[in-house]
Amino acid sequence: MGSRASRSADELEVMLVEDEPAHVALIRRAFQQDTLVRLTVAENLRDACRILAVFQPDIIVADLKLPDGEGTELLARCGRGKDCPVVIMTSYGDQDIAVEIMKAGASDYIVKSEPTLREIPAVVERVSREWRLIQGREKAIAEQARLITILEAAPDLIATTDVRGHFTYMNKAGRALLGIGPDEDISQLTLYDFHSPDEGLVTKNLGIPCAIKEGVWRTETNLVLRNNTTIASSQVIISHNDPQGNVEFFSTIIRDIQSVKEAEEKIEYLAFYDSLTGLPNRNELIRRLEMEMNRAVRHKRHGALLFIDLDNFKNINDSLGHPVGDKVLQDIARRLTTVVRGEDTVARLGGDEFVIILSGLSDDPIAAARQAEEISGKLRRKISLRTKIGKLSIQLTASIGIAMFLDDFHDPNELFRVADAAMYDAKAKGKDRFQVFNEGMDAHFGRFLAIESELRQAIRHQQFVLHYQPKFRVGKTKRLAGAEALIRWNHPARRLTFPIDFLDVLESSGMIIEVGCWVMREAFSQLCEWIRRGLWHSTERLSINISPRQFRDDNFVPQVIGLLRETGLSSECVDLEVTEQIVIHDMDETIAKMNTLTEAGITFSLDDFGTGYSSLSYLKRMPVSAMKIDRSFVLDIMTDKNDQALVDTMLAISNHLHIDAVAEGVETRDQLERLVSSHCRLFQGYYFSHPLPAGEFESLVIACRSAAVPTATSQTPVMD
Repeated sequence: MGSRASRSADELEVMLVEDEPAHVALIRRAFQQDTLVRLTVAENLRDACRILAVFQPDIIVADLKLPDGEGTELLARCGRGKDCPVVIMTSYGDQDIAVEIMKAGASDYIVKSEPTLREIPAVVERVSREWRLIQGREKAIAEQARLITILEAAPDLIATTDVRGHFTYMNKAGRALLGIGPDEDISQLTLYDFHSPDEGLVTKNLGIPCAIKEGVWRTETNLVLRNNTTIASSQVIISHNDPQGNVEFFSTIIRDIQSVKEAEEKIEYLAFYDSLTGLPNRNELIRRLEMEMNRAVRHKRHGALLFIDLDNFKNINDSLGHPVGDKVLQDIARRLTTVVRGEDTVARLGGDEFVIILSGLSDDPIAAARQAEEISGKLRRKISLRTKIGKLSIQLTASIGIAMFLDDFHDPNELFRVADAAMYDAKAKGKDRFQVFNEGMDAHFGRFLAIESELRQAIRHQQFVLHYQPKFRVGKTKRLAGAEALIRWNHPARRLTFPIDFLDVLESSGMIIEVGCWVMREAFSQLCEWIRRGLWHSTERLSINISPRQFRDDNFVPQVIGLLRETGLSSECVDLEVTEQIVIHDMDETIAKMNTLTEAGITFSLDDFGTGYSSLSYLKRMPVSAMKIDRSFVLDIMTDKNDQALVDTMLAISNHLHIDAVAEGVETRDQLERLVSSHCRLFQGYYFSHPLPAGEFESLVIACRSAAVPTATSQTPVMD
């Protein structure tokens, strides 16, 4: 004996519960001819229950009257005939007894007699077959109920139709999507009713035949809902055949993909249009520019590419915030579109850069250039109008580069490059102007690109070195006060190259951040070595120039502190030189960064003091310990009364604010004496020393340590 799962599907396990041996023998003989039946006999209820605890028969045949109870008690163990059918045998032909037996859950009953006992195999076979059929129907009904539950819970429209396309079933989500009431009769509605006439015909004449032939048809279509709203949807139609292969019905699944389509359209829009202004972006601009360049060649009419960069726009973002800056850009975008013609293209590259394609200009190159200049002038004037945002009134200017095209250029990127070069030339000439590209600019721009490429090689091959220019304090003695670290490029072909030849390229390309970090690490390491050897005193400070882009980098402050920890250098030996250009972008952020570093022990000097228009207002707020008087004021201090007055004023300011003043570019004894007489005490320049390599600077330091001598009188400073 065993479980149902472990035996053949054709075998029938019968349990006979009978205490009369003669009846048992008769029934056994009746089953002997059927090899697929296995008979198990129990003499009483106790034995039957023991067997049922470990074994589940396919059918039970039990006597009603047993020694220890009635056979109907087994029905409780069999779930009222749900686990297996139960046939009850009785010696009485009483109709009432039969009714009670059937009410208890028995599948059938037998009135005992020799003929009926011989017929028990036939009864067992019939009852088993009927019981399996009932169980199958109940299971099918349960499965159908579960399936309906799943279909009703599905978020997509799921429906079935007859062969003519009329709906026979539609789930809850489908009714809700189309606008069909929960109790509304759908038998008169078809697959084609919720489409436009054209798409309905496609479904009927293409979709249905395809589903019949291939078994399934997939498409994307538009659903027209009951409220006349149209939504995008994906649809699958599946054909279902009868055993003979004829189409019996169709099923369909329709999914609302409106949000997906809108997301796809948005993604596609963002791929080709600027999200802030709605103007074409670089991708779309390149596509249109290629078309216009080809059109210019076909029609022999010149076109122009205008590269527009707003002057000093970053000041707006830094001082007023990006939300205000965004509103300004939106207003500028609207203005640009009002100036150009309908066939022209206005695009935004990003940031404060705009590009305009002027198409269909004159076939004469000079006249076409004049047209481009005329439109550029209108654009410049339109941009310069004040923008009102709330209570703010903002005025901007723009630098515009113009590149003409017909036969000269075949690559849009090359045209961009020359227009960009012309724009930078306009900025270099004072901003708020336009400039047409010429070959001289190309040479300059080519040089810029060449230097940029060489600088990347210089970083890779470690071609930079530091030189050190000493600073001296002159009073009763002349003594070393510190030095300034200055970068040099040890170019393999041009030998030693000075920053004036490459610093602007480092800054504009962004490489200044990496190179600036190298300068600090190299200077800090060198200073640690000099301190270890006793060549540097704790009262002396090494100045390091910090570029605007380097200072504005978010990682600048942690980078400086990290390098101090990495090298083990004391912060009291470090002075960072910043220019006014750093300050004007965001005063509050600048001061916050400076305060963080000054709290760590680092000092700041304001370089090129007096060359900016607002240094005085910034100086009183900034945590600086020194200001450097620019060499341009020192150069003519002996002959120019204005320079003399300015220097005297700067020194008075430094004295009033209790900060040091360092005179740069001192080259003669006369300049030194004039500055000393105005109570300047810190100096730097060729009169004392050129910037020196580290080894030569060490020799100078050693010489200075032994040469510092007192002056003859307290009124006369040491000059040599």
